Amino acid sequence: MREAGGELAGIVKVTICQVDPRYRETVYRVIGRWLKGVHPVSTGIVVSALARPEWLVEIDAIAVRTAQAAS
Repeated sequence: MREAGGELAGIVKVTICQVDPRYRETVYRVIGRWLKGVHPVSTGIVVSALARPEWLVEIDAIAVRTAQAAS
């Protein structure tokens, strides 16, 4: 985010894909710590597999850069 001139506060949408719904609570707790005070729209999806077999969770985030963050 910083390399692109943004900040975590600019995250507006998060999609979380996970292979096992039992990880949901832990995953959301960790995401909540990283995004404390940021309230993006979120979608959680349970999938049969991710791009690499060792991956358990994949997170896709969309953010906007404000004029203030861009300067």
